[in-house]
Amino acid sequence: EHARAQNLLGAACAALGRRDCALAAFEASIRANPRDPSGYVNAGLISLQSANPSTAVDFFASALTIDPSSKPARDGLAQARSMFVARRN
Repeated sequence: EHARAQNLLGAACAALGRRDCALAAFEASIRANPRDPSGYVNAGLISLQSANPSTAVDFFASALTIDPSSKPARDGLAQARSMFVARRN
């Protein structure tokens, strides 16, 4: 139920290559503190690694709604959008 603990768990799962575990932990972090952009950014990054740009866009957009100056969210959003373009070509 603690956002930071869930983010830490998500990072550990991601480091072990357990993307489902990581995404679940980052989503729990978001539920625990929906006003913290880090959970959204981390979930977006895992979504990118899972080749799911549409979900990543949603997470990064949510992070930017909370913190419009978030460089990781802006960079992640740009990367997700470029994945869309690459798939269309």
